[in-house]
Amino acid sequence: MQIFSRILTAICFVFVCSHADACNSPEPVPIPDGKTATEAEMTAAGRAVLRYFDQYQRYIACVESETSALRKSAVRSDISTNRRREELAASKINEASAAVEDLAARFNEATQKFESRSE
Repeated sequence: MQIFSRILTAICFVFVCSHADACNSPEPVPIPDGKTATEAEMTAAGRAVLRYFDQYQRYIACVESETSALRKSAVRSDISTNRRREELAASKINEASAAVEDLAARFNEATQKFESRSE
């Protein structure tokens, strides 16, 4: 019975690991220099930032969904593996959140520089 349990766990692990590639973090968005950018460039950057935020939300939902699926299929006796998976998911979410905050700060700074040119 224990062998069957281990084989089933291994199969689930392989399936989930191959599925893990489905969660792709968003690609970085270049932000133009607000001192020299045109209005069209700033508008395009604004749209790219909004797309990035949408991709970020989908990425977080994917990571949470994978983690939830792993939690449900996990073998109770393997607590350390479950903890590592939870920590990895939290790490991915934290990294993505930091990237979003950085992007928002860079875009806000560029926008302020752009708007200050017209004053």
